[in-house]
Amino acid sequence: MMSIQSKHTKCAYQPALLRMCNPYIKEASTQQGVVLFFALIALVVMSLAAVALIRSVDTNTLVAGNLSFKQATMAVSDRGVEFALDLMGDKSETEKEVNDVGVGYFASRTLPDNPKAKLDANGVDRPVDAQGNTVRYIAERMCPSVGPKGNPSSRPGGLEPCMFGPVATDPSEHSTCTYDTPCAGGLEYNVVYRVTARVTDRKNTTSYVQAFLY
Repeated sequence: MMSIQSKHTKCAYQPALLRMCNPYIKEASTQQGVVLFFALIALVVMSLAAVALIRSVDTNTLVAGNLSFKQATMAVSDRGVEFALDLMGDKSETEKEVNDVGVGYFASRTLPDNPKAKLDANGVDRPVDAQGNTVRYIAERMCPSVGPKGNPSSRPGGLEPCMFGPVATDPSEHSTCTYDTPCAGGLEYNVVYRVTARVTDRKNTTSYVQAFLY
């Protein structure tokens, strides 16, 4: 019969029998590191989310700034359009048939056979306003060439007609005058003018506005 002392001695010198001698002792499990792996993944995801949030905020700020500038320049560009309108109002029909480059007026648009032809990019300067905005403009008569706008009932051979605006005898009647379709009742027809205004602020940010007048 084995004594209690000899039994504990065997348990002490034979670790494999230790659990059999004392069922409350459990073998230590090997560390796997799975929790650390998922923690690193979560850290990477959070970092990417933070970067995306920063970029989104920067983009929204940039877009808001651009929209604010566009809205501000819309009001400023009206000055260039209004000045061009006053300029054409001061000119006689004969004066409108020739170019007046000094004031930014051209009696014809870009010719179809030379679509890459460019006008002076600087146009005509207007005084800088209190916000530091500079307005430049050019005005073009929407005709294929300089000279008289012609008789709408007789189209020159092979020549593209001018662009004419609508003429109305009353608010309920409208008609568009062209070389092929004369104005009803012999009413005077109006040539369309294209005004291009460019606004540049003190940071050299540029915005363009184009208007058609008749």
